[in-house]
Amino acid sequence: MVEDVLLEGTVDKDGNAIQGKKLNDLQNFAKKYLKIKCNELDDSVKKELEIEKDKAIKSLPPHVLIDLILQNPVITAEKDPNSISDFDAKYSLHPLLDLFYLRDQIITTPKGIVLGKFARAEVRHDESEVVKFALNKLGIKPVYAVTGKGTLEGGDFFMADGIAFIGEGVRTNSEGIKQLMDNDVIGVRKVVVVKDHLLSPAQMHLDTYFNLPAPKVAVLSLERVKKVDGGVDDSKASTVDVYELKNGSYIQTVKDRDFRDYLIHDLKYKIIPVSVKDQRALATNFLTIAPYTIVGPEGASQEFKDALKKEGVEATWVDMTNIKRGFGAARCVTQPIQRRQD
Repeated sequence: MVEDVLLEGTVDKDGNAIQGKKLNDLQNFAKKYLKIKCNELDDSVKKELEIEKDKAIKSLPPHVLIDLILQNPVITAEKDPNSISDFDAKYSLHPLLDLFYLRDQIITTPKGIVLGKFARAEVRHDESEVVKFALNKLGIKPVYAVTGKGTLEGGDFFMADGIAFIGEGVRTNSEGIKQLMDNDVIGVRKVVVVKDHLLSPAQMHLDTYFNLPAPKVAVLSLERVKKVDGGVDDSKASTVDVYELKNGSYIQTVKDRDFRDYLIHDLKYKIIPVSVKDQRALATNFLTIAPYTIVGPEGASQEFKDALKKEGVEATWVDMTNIKRGFGAARCVTQPIQRRQD
């Protein structure tokens, strides 16, 4: 867990604080998450409040510093002529509600870890800072960070058999994907950009309608395929652009190809269709822990479970009722931080 990484080296086996650099680093990091808004106050008062803030941070036990980071409190100080201190303080919390979805802040490629950039930065930016701090404690230096107008979220990224599948849609945009290719941080020969034409907030990431449980086996929502294949709307069917690494640069070799058709005919995949009901139950958001072995959220239909079993996939289904309330499941709450280079 992120909390365990943040605490590492700051407490002994009895939970007592260990003085030193790691504790100092945690205190300095936590200081960013205790915000004081006091624009109306005199500079001398602002300075005094910052001094008191530093004292408070130094006095808090490490586990309370973790709570502070996760709760993200804001103290708003305003002038109040009726107060003996000449200002009134109001307190509010802005917790990092989605930090348990650790799939989204980064992606891990054979080249290393890439820091993503949230499409909804105003809501989730602080999560990225926490993950970056945790990676630093683990001695992991990201190889790249998406910048500018680019966006990239980990739920849109898959790797299999020397291919990177990257969803382009609600959360990850073309500029973010371009930065990955231009800066050569993907580390594979072929990039398949899966373009989302449905643009549903409930299916904001590629892993909410597609997944890979085994070599050359994929699950794909029927909402993402043409009517002739059992889908619901041809105009909403996902398409792909394909880029291949040639002489050190990614060159586009395929444009606007039907996703299902490309998987079957070009990549020779077997497709397990996912009904609308199973997609709503987040049946595709399973975690593949080994070839033909997955852990997924309970709630999928027996038909879907049988289809997986028919392809030799062993599944463990877990009650994730509360986790799914944020539109994520087993894959969303996990993130590999090392990937083998083939």
